Amino acid sequence: MCGIAGLIGRLGEPNRTALRRMNDAMAHHGPDGEGFWEAAPGERGWAPMLAHRRLSILDLAPSASHDELAMRAEISLMHEAVR
Repeated sequence: MCGIAGLIGRLGEPNRTALRRMNDAMAHHGPDGEGFWEAAPGERGWAPMLAHRRLSILDLAPSASHDELAMRAEISLMHEAVR
């Protein structure tokens, strides 16, 4: 099982800390990797922020960790489309 968490709010250390805490809380869902992503802030300084956990099941090699890059690209494309 993997995990994903996110929030929309002002880009700043309080929200980054909250997102790290959410990600730490789901460490049991994916102890094999983690990643963070945030969009560029809008006019009000707000943006979506995401975190994820990875659980390796079939391919344990580090080269199999492509899901974070795919997630970042997909979320970035969706975010630009919504703007």
